[in-house]
Amino acid sequence: MNLHRYMNHWVEIIYMDRFEVITQRTIMLLEMSGHLVTAYCLQKQKLRRFNSNNILAIRVVRPSQGLRPTKSAGKQRLQVESSTCRRKAESARKAAPARGKQHL
Repeated sequence: MNLHRYMNHWVEIIYMDRFEVITQRTIMLLEMSGHLVTAYCLQKQKLRRFNSNNILAIRVVRPSQGLRPTKSAGKQRLQVESSTCRRKAESARKAAPARGKQHL
């Protein structure tokens, strides 16, 4: 599945984790590295990593939480319109694992 066209868009996915548990999530795709996708998950309200091979279905959505993607200084980041969401997004960025480590 070619996910590059969904970069920086809010999408709803049907995802099967490594234990074969199927979930439905709303995420924003931020970065791809091989089969790993880094995304901001609205349900968990933090950055998550997904194996693109385990994304069973995907569609573009418009979340009501007021989040929207922007580019800043060449890096992808979330620009958040409400102060509550801004604090949550900043906390998620600070808590994200260091680059190069792979956590699913």
